[in-house]
Amino acid sequence: MDYQIEVPEECRTLVKNELHKILRTKKSILFADTKVAINIYKTNKLKINFQNNEVKELPTNLNWRFRVPKHSVECKIRNVNDKCTYTLPKIMLTNVNDTPEMYMWAPIQKNVLVDDETVLHHIPYMGDETDNCFINELVNNYDGNVHKVNETEFTDEVVYELVQRLIDSNSPSAIHFDVVFHIISSVFNGYDLSPNSLKTKYNAYEKMINERITETSPNIDGTSHTKPQTFEKAMHSFQTLFCRRCYIYDCALHSFYTPSFQPIPEELSIQKCCGKDCFLNIDNLTQDKYLTFKQVVNEETYKKTELEYFKIDHESIRTDHWSCAEQTICNVLRNTMMNNYCKISQIIGNKSCSEVFMYCDSHPVEPLLPKQQSSNIELQNPIKSNGKKKTSNNKPKIEFKNSKQELICYKPCDHIGTPCSNENGCGCVKNGTFCEKYCNCINCPRRFPGCRCKAQCNTKQCPCFLAIRECDPDLCQSCGAGKFLFTLNKILKYNLNFRSIGYSKY
Repeated sequence: MDYQIEVPEECRTLVKNELHKILRTKKSILFADTKVAINIYKTNKLKINFQNNEVKELPTNLNWRFRVPKHSVECKIRNVNDKCTYTLPKIMLTNVNDTPEMYMWAPIQKNVLVDDETVLHHIPYMGDETDNCFINELVNNYDGNVHKVNETEFTDEVVYELVQRLIDSNSPSAIHFDVVFHIISSVFNGYDLSPNSLKTKYNAYEKMINERITETSPNIDGTSHTKPQTFEKAMHSFQTLFCRRCYIYDCALHSFYTPSFQPIPEELSIQKCCGKDCFLNIDNLTQDKYLTFKQVVNEETYKKTELEYFKIDHESIRTDHWSCAEQTICNVLRNTMMNNYCKISQIIGNKSCSEVFMYCDSHPVEPLLPKQQSSNIELQNPIKSNGKKKTSNNKPKIEFKNSKQELICYKPCDHIGTPCSNENGCGCVKNGTFCEKYCNCINCPRRFPGCRCKAQCNTKQCPCFLAIRECDPDLCQSCGAGKFLFTLNKILKYNLNFRSIGYSKY
């Protein structure tokens, strides 16, 4: 509940001074960045002018005039004043194109949905004789919010810094945390800032800072990095920011979805000795007697490697000269390379195969996947097969919704170990849509199979065209969607995405 308190003049002065310092610091930083950008622009402009001058100094072809026929080499002009006729040579000039409507343009490859502006930053000049009705209507559309720059300066970061400065102030008028939001709201009562809204801004920015500190992986090449990181911590930012749909980092369209990590099943065979420094040449360790590779296969055919040995001289190889960066890289590679010590040593570069083996032996890690995956997964086909040839009737039915219904943004389902159903919280089943190749359901019968058209895919006989989808090059192989050597005329006959094959709609 908001309540009004009486703020002393000393506190008001302190709040205004601290806010002025914060805004002045930010403006100075922005001015410095702008100055750097201007210097870069000037440097590039000088380079461009220098190149243009070099081009102008090149010899040009002076035969720019068209060849004039013999019968039209001369022309006769009669002067009105003296009524004399003059014969002049005719010169044909080259055609000069009109000035283009635009000098520069940039095509866009995607549209980004943003909110409409709620503040009118400038009033357009329509002329002195223009009636003010248009200007008044324009201002009314923005609810009178014109030139409210000061209100937008109260961002989450500004509120957080202002609260911290008021609490940590060494002056006798230092403000307590419980009443700081009410004091700020009272001082700036003209900006419609309630104590609750200020506290919400403060908590949001504080939460963002804490998440940034906990989730950000340290720089393993920095001097301040003194502790080796595990696989999960070292790869956290890469797995969190990587978009599986766009194959880019920090995607602006699918930032809401963070897929769970699933290692690719890989079978590791018994490797041969890679050289004199191979771990197979360690004393009291031979491939036949002391080294045994076992392939443990669980219910979902994930395979891992267990290394069993009896007596190894751990003191024969030192492991105390490993830097933190090398230890972190080894922790990452031992999971991705499935304990292939020879390959790991080649990637690290300055460590031998035996040194990598001894480090991994003295620093055991937990496997990425649990030993037991859910073994009771049964993905039943909706139509049982009685030995007959499978037809297209066994495919999942397409459910079309009314076009007037609200469109739901697709989000890949992520319920590893359980089939797609409403009970397991599958978003695709709940929304009545197909599972896509981006979903984390393995061998799911609900996945869209694509089309198997032999001709054009621009009729309703094509499942993709009927479902208002574009043919997927990964799924639709029969229609030729995976063949990217198309001309523009051929593309118009197929149900393909222009941008996916290198063309642009602009």
